[in-house]
Amino acid sequence: MREIVRRHLDNKGYVVRLTTHREGDNLVGRVHVTDASTEETVAKVVGVGKVDNIEIVFGIDATDGIFRDLIAHALNLAEVARFLVPTVSVKEG
Repeated sequence: MREIVRRHLDNKGYVVRLTTHREGDNLVGRVHVTDASTEETVAKVVGVGKVDNIEIVFGIDATDGIFRDLIAHALNLAEVARFLVPTVSVKEG
């Protein structure tokens, strides 16, 4: 699915993947953001919820304009969240 998204984005922007899996009674959800051109991880968010095995992949072309600035601010906010919540990790590209 990631390759389809990357192809539709012409290898620009970001690929966002949402997955879930069970750990005992808990359902763990993960959001994984990668750069479409390099497949380098730029952000990861992990949480717990009550939803069953969902995987959604979509892409964001944020190469220019306001949306790119919004993504940059969101990643900066995620960096702050990393210090507040140990399960959040952010990697800048």
